[in-house]
Amino acid sequence: MTLNLQVYIVVGTFIVICIALMVFNFAIINYGLGNAPLESKVRKWRAILYKQITTTPNKKNSALNHQKFLQKKLANPDNLAAYSNALQHIKQEFPEEYNDYTQNCYITFRKLADIYSRKPLIELTCYTYFICNFPQVVDHTYGKLVNTLISFIDGSGVYCRANILCALCSIGNAQSVVHALQIISVKSLFMHNQLLTNMLANFK
Repeated sequence: MTLNLQVYIVVGTFIVICIALMVFNFAIINYGLGNAPLESKVRKWRAILYKQITTTPNKKNSALNHQKFLQKKLANPDNLAAYSNALQHIKQEFPEEYNDYTQNCYITFRKLADIYSRKPLIELTCYTYFICNFPQVVDHTYGKLVNTLISFIDGSGVYCRANILCALCSIGNAQSVVHALQIISVKSLFMHNQLLTNMLANFK
């Protein structure tokens, strides 16, 4: 009887955590969008991204100018959410151009990591959620952005840690995943075992 009760408690806790993660991430996508409808912002970002991926390097709208533009605009979580939606469309409709585009974003999103590290936890979680969904913007070597993501683990909330682990597993660098798990273990940070198992199952 006691064993069955413990099983029910563990399963119930896991279900609550999963539901909370889904609700929280849904809220992140729509965080702070009261100034303009999400659809309107997404359309603008789609136009910007489409122009960027179809522009030849020698034209005025260079990759460097675009990176500077991203660093300025995406420091705002509202814009990051809309950009995320627009980038998903590009990923689905133009997969080859998407791969080329993301390979040029490493430095930009490394700099954005430093900016978001000084922001409130909910905004930092917005950033890690974006990285979780688009790990291609991370240099897959054990570079500065990976190290910065790992540094966020200590002192962050469970949702932020989940996003970071999700991103590291998608990137597929074993050393970074081990390092992150060591921090969670040494610091005794909460992370449900089943949640960890599901993330590690996605390791590439």
